[in-house]
Amino acid sequence: MAFFKIATIGDTKDNVYFEVAQQLLAQGYSENDLNEIEFVDITGMTKDDIEELGPVHGVMYFSNTSQDNPDKLNKDELLKTLLSLHTVPSDLKLFALSHEPVTSEEQNKEEEKIQSYIKEEFPNIKNTENLSMFLSLANIDTPEAMVAYTHGIIETAFVPDFEYIDSIESQTKQKVDKMLELVTSSLELKHPYTAGHVERVSVFAEAIAREMGCNDKEIDDIVIAAKLHDIGKLIIPDRILASSKDLDYNDRKQMDIHDKAGAQLLEALTSYDTNLTEKLSPEVLKGIKHHHKDWDGRHDKKSEIPDPIRGKKIGKYATIIAVADCIDAMVSQRAYNNPKHILDTFRDLWSNREKQFEPAAAEAAIMVLGKEIASLGYDPVKMFSEVSSNPWWGKFDLGLQNFFNANANEFKVNEHPEPGTYSSLGFRLTEQGYFEFNGKNAAQLDPEIRYESEIRFLTTHPDKIGSIPKGITLSPEEIKKAAIAQAKDKFIKQDEGTRALDRSRVYQIEKDIHQ
Repeated sequence: MAFFKIATIGDTKDNVYFEVAQQLLAQGYSENDLNEIEFVDITGMTKDDIEELGPVHGVMYFSNTSQDNPDKLNKDELLKTLLSLHTVPSDLKLFALSHEPVTSEEQNKEEEKIQSYIKEEFPNIKNTENLSMFLSLANIDTPEAMVAYTHGIIETAFVPDFEYIDSIESQTKQKVDKMLELVTSSLELKHPYTAGHVERVSVFAEAIAREMGCNDKEIDDIVIAAKLHDIGKLIIPDRILASSKDLDYNDRKQMDIHDKAGAQLLEALTSYDTNLTEKLSPEVLKGIKHHHKDWDGRHDKKSEIPDPIRGKKIGKYATIIAVADCIDAMVSQRAYNNPKHILDTFRDLWSNREKQFEPAAAEAAIMVLGKEIASLGYDPVKMFSEVSSNPWWGKFDLGLQNFFNANANEFKVNEHPEPGTYSSLGFRLTEQGYFEFNGKNAAQLDPEIRYESEIRFLTTHPDKIGSIPKGITLSPEEIKKAAIAQAKDKFIKQDEGTRALDRSRVYQIEKDIHQ
């Protein structure tokens, strides 16, 4: 039996969060008798008190906690003391919590502070910036957030230390499988949509990787990276993940740290168990860290300077996950985002080649979706036999028309699919061309919600209403009327999506797959 001791530092108001973590961990490990985890409150202890505790494996503290008693060790002195009691400082896992939203700058500041403590306590250690010190900084403002954080971050942090009795290869697989299980269940607790999203992204990523000719090892790695790509969302405030509207700039900046935070967490884990590097290789970690990077480096549209990590520097795994991630975002309905039908999904993939997406990955994704809809009885070549009258979309339609014609032999159209059949990737198309998923946590698809959401969006973004000429100012009532008219055209008439499927349909069964 392994024994782990976690020290806690915090005010009285923080104890409720520590108690949540302690109860959950006690429940989780008493069942299998593998481990025992003990929490010890060291707030206000002296150095002699801490030395008497024996080995401490982790410390959980609120980064913005203050201490009133000047005669007791403050938080920073307690952290230094805990570090000094370790032969190797990186053996101590740090779980830094914050009552306030966390930004990338604050994450970096906390890391720099800990590195300065290491240099102070271990003056003979060289290149301390290369030490993989386990540190996660997370916003915890509700007990529910602490539940997800405990399952997804704290438990995951101790997985490499668990006592598995088997071969090294089997141990490594068990540990990675356990991480995937913990991350998926934790994301489901924190944000149900994200859990289903992770599964769908991993399926899309595997299919794209196969289409690109990746070998079996690369495909296995890409699937693992895809399943872990959103682990960093466990440190994001619940209110941001559950937002029913477009995120403002500040909230978006907080959301943007989840990819880096997730990679840092997993990188730290590999430093405790080098066998994990076989499955959590530098390329896997890079795939997680860079999965939101744009190919042209223009992700932050407010910056005039492109991201230095762009193009091939992003890495193969990240470029594939980026496309898979965006496909699911395009076709899935969220509270703040209406889904795209198959025609617009193809257009977005094609038009963002060399901008948001690596060209080969985007084209592989188009081929994957083309083959999938062909299996459902739709001919992707015929889908673009007509070009949109909209000049903007028309030029992309021509490009797609040529692309599908050049690859026509690759699409094996099933002329007699069973009614209601789902493709191998777990989706089918509605009569209007929208994606409908199968299985647990399938993305929601509700026409009424889409319709109302579109009206709200257009009312607040009148520049997106095509019937309003530029330079014309309308009253709120007139804008609302124009928004309703455009929403009806998009979600009630469904002209474009329906016509595209009618052109591409080759099977001779009932059109309505739900009957």
